[in-house]
Amino acid sequence: MDTRLDLPPTHDVIFSYIFRDISSSEAMLSLVNAIRIDKKKEPFESIVELKSQYSQMGKSADHKYGTLDVRVKAKDGSLINIEMQVNPEPGMDQRMTYYAANMISELKVGEEYHSLPKTDMIIIEGHGHKPNPDGRYHHSYSMRDDEPPHDPIAAWVGLHKLSLPTFADIEFDPENKLHWWMAYLGGRYSDEKFVEEACKVDMGIMQFAERYNLSLNDPEVMDSYRFYKTGQLNYNSGMGEARREGRQEGRYGMLTSAYKAGISERKMRTIAKEDGMSAEEFDAMFKEIRKTVKPPRSM
Repeated sequence: MDTRLDLPPTHDVIFSYIFRDISSSEAMLSLVNAIRIDKKKEPFESIVELKSQYSQMGKSADHKYGTLDVRVKAKDGSLINIEMQVNPEPGMDQRMTYYAANMISELKVGEEYHSLPKTDMIIIEGHGHKPNPDGRYHHSYSMRDDEPPHDPIAAWVGLHKLSLPTFADIEFDPENKLHWWMAYLGGRYSDEKFVEEACKVDMGIMQFAERYNLSLNDPEVMDSYRFYKTGQLNYNSGMGEARREGRQEGRYGMLTSAYKAGISERKMRTIAKEDGMSAEEFDAMFKEIRKTVKPPRSM
């Protein structure tokens, strides 16, 4: 069986593995700059920090915890968060706003407000989403005046949303670097002839493709994927059992298993909500788990 059919580069485990550290900076710089240039923004010179599964720790015990799929810092100090969202999840726009607020609120005593970093939030929507009704695969947003000429008021905070399902219906433009990335991520990563051509066009895609192929043969990645699947299956099964028996400890046990397996908070929250848990119940239980359970191992 072709492992790529079950583990595309957009899968959480794979995407996090590829962008786990600065060694993949060439691929990240290529992807981020392709997104920026597509909206006529200045490209970054280089990437100086890169980390996947980056934890935004709460500033107090009651402050909400978050985990960024991939956090990037450019040479000029700009911060970028990239979220790979294969399936729709409620409150995604609000969550990205919350993440952005946390990212730009890290000023230390004595630092001036004008030193706030420029921040880009990037969401890549996978094939679990519906195509955008307007046919546009790339939307970008910023804070600006509601009246023409729409002068920006906070141009240092931006949001990009890219849709792989919408891109599937777009005419491919070989002169647009972002088209090469979107086509690759959207399914053509398994097309050897296309990948060969894409690697000639962009060294960043070449690095990404090499890391992707390595990940499929990495025992640690396969272990993480099995942990992920087992934890998800056990969690779903346990939630069903808890529902039938009405046992809160059953929910706690399965949330713990999912946490240890590295399943993200937002995915655990979605399943818990479908099972009937209130947001308050989940928050209290998840807070307790974070206090008492060893965090999932970093890839």
